[in-house]
Amino acid sequence: MNKNVSIITPCYNGEAYISRFLESVLSQRYRPIELIIINDGSTDNTEHVLCSFKERLEQKGINYIYLQQENKGQSAAINLALPIFTGEYVAFVDSDDILPPDAIEKKVDYMEQRPQIGLLINKVKVLDFETLSVLGTMERKQPMGKDHLFADLISGNNVFYTPGGYFWRANMFRDSMPKPLQIAAPREIGQNFQLILPIAYKYPVGYLDDYLYFYLIRPNSHSRTKHTYEQILKNWGVAHDVLSSVADDIERDSAKRKHIQNLIDSRYYHELMSHAYNYKNKTDFKTYRNQWIRIQAGNNKTKAFLLQLNLWGRRHFNKAKAYVSTLLTK
Repeated sequence: MNKNVSIITPCYNGEAYISRFLESVLSQRYRPIELIIINDGSTDNTEHVLCSFKERLEQKGINYIYLQQENKGQSAAINLALPIFTGEYVAFVDSDDILPPDAIEKKVDYMEQRPQIGLLINKVKVLDFETLSVLGTMERKQPMGKDHLFADLISGNNVFYTPGGYFWRANMFRDSMPKPLQIAAPREIGQNFQLILPIAYKYPVGYLDDYLYFYLIRPNSHSRTKHTYEQILKNWGVAHDVLSSVADDIERDSAKRKHIQNLIDSRYYHELMSHAYNYKNKTDFKTYRNQWIRIQAGNNKTKAFLLQLNLWGRRHFNKAKAYVSTLLTK
């Protein structure tokens, strides 16, 4: 008998696109599926569209659970589903994206043959929302030796964060997550770090060399909203606090916990440094640069000097590159 798969999907004002996502769930060759959709306080016709699919989904053998809440954001919406999902595997899918028909089938088949794997990563195609033409791809290059996915997720090295590119074994997911099974729900950041990091820290990860998720670029989506410099700093401050809280939950050993915090602090100050540079805030850039170098180098003055030299070289190379580009366009 096939294992039950839960798909958890928050939706806010998705009237224009949620049907396409639901059709992709109906097209799945795999059963049984439990689909939990959380209406995050939509003010358009989303509820009518979601309810109109109930009969078709159930006729196709899909257990459809419809939840709703006041608008609180995606993380809060997911928290409604975490205590009630029943699948032996779980996928977190965005409501404006698409699953190809063989997505769930191939993922379950891979995991069933490898019971030690807690988290599966597949490739992702990036599509234009209107035309569905391919704009690019997302993937993690599988490391040849030891896999440091957890550290790479924090540092942003050779990773992507789109949740549809991941697939969780439910019992290992629950075991690795904080108790009770909930995530922090600030609006400034998404939920993906909190869902992926704990299981990546505790359990082995597997890789499927197939494109099993279609990520659609929607011009007015939340992830593409432009923010001011102050908003960016605030968002990264919230992210830093949430990541630190996640680290508190997954590691109690003080030495290991300190190492994780160094990874988090390094990413935090590197991001602030990069944004200060892009916004031409020299005072902030120097402050964040010095903090980042201090974390990276510790008390090693030679390493601190080399890091500063490397940053100087990259900055001036980029300036020269931009200058040459302007000459070539004249």
